[in-house]
Amino acid sequence: VAISDTTYVRRVFRDKNGNGFIAYAVVISENYGTVESESLIYIGNDGNIEGIKKINFKTSDAIYGYVPPTQADADAFYNRLAGATLETIDGVELVTNATSTSTRFMDGIKEALTAADAEIAKDAANNNTARVVGISVAVVAVLGAVVFTVIKRKRRAV
Repeated sequence: VAISDTTYVRRVFRDKNGNGFIAYAVVISENYGTVESESLIYIGNDGNIEGIKKINFKTSDAIYGYVPPTQADADAFYNRLAGATLETIDGVELVTNATSTSTRFMDGIKEALTAADAEIAKDAANNNTARVVGISVAVVAVLGAVVFTVIKRKRRAV
């Protein structure tokens, strides 16, 4: 799947069985240049997030009174994303004490959902085209049979 104009989504793959898409998203820290989050996002053909594989979710280390979230907090955040769509993703609660990291991660999720929605729309357009062509062929065949029958009956009447 071709992607363009994305900041965090590096690749979007179509499931080989046609069951959806897998997006690979990476968020790089703007301050340090290190990976903050890295994930594989599985999006179904209905545009819902079916699952997310967390590869990495890293905030700043504890320093000067900052207490980073636990991995359990990050895991709970990932679990809250299941079933979300482009329309509902903004309602998912971010990770406490990781607002910047989780906000940028959510931007990556939105990019992935947008790319999948574009592919889903393309598939729907392609499926409608085939349906329209099939119906047109059927109508022409029926009309041809009617015309043939009418001509054959008129010749017998003469």
